[in-house]
Amino acid sequence: MNKSIVKPLGKNVNTYLRKYGRKSPNYDSGCPCCGGKPHKHGHYKRTVVLKHSEHRIPIYRMKCSVCGITFSLMPDFLIPYHIYAVGVMESTWYQRHIGCRSFGHIRRGFCGPKLNGPSKRTMKRWLSSWKKNIDRYVAWGIRQLLLYDPFADLQWTRHTPSVERAAFTLTKRLWRMVYPESPYPFYGFFPWINQLMK
Repeated sequence: MNKSIVKPLGKNVNTYLRKYGRKSPNYDSGCPCCGGKPHKHGHYKRTVVLKHSEHRIPIYRMKCSVCGITFSLMPDFLIPYHIYAVGVMESTWYQRHIGCRSFGHIRRGFCGPKLNGPSKRTMKRWLSSWKKNIDRYVAWGIRQLLLYDPFADLQWTRHTPSVERAAFTLTKRLWRMVYPESPYPFYGFFPWINQLMK
């Protein structure tokens, strides 16, 4: 059994490689299955595609000394089994739902010696995957918002034209409450959500 634990291990690929290009991150928590003490168990290389470049990065593995399961420490700018960074997916989602851009326009935004951008089919698969989970995310986000401010005004949810716009507005409001000194996460909203919801 191989699980992935999503951790904030760097704001982007370059930060991650500077910190963990040659050494494993510290992991002080217990095994996700039994709570036992895990130990380092090597690494594997993984391709990460950004908007203008492609990288190979190490993903470090741990093994529980009690139950024997192995799990990977996944930086929160990645999603298991996807080669595109979460920021690329966020940009696609934003351009499609908030900017109302065509798939062709989004794809043309990619440039690099070997990059053609994700196919229309891939982008549709991302959007379909998010659509399946967006109601759950909005419900989760509203609960989080009310934890920070039990008297938060939620009237705006009734006048938002789509659930995607509601999700984006909700995320911005939640971010401002958690990090009032920072108007927008440098690395995007999706990695932050990816880490929080795991």
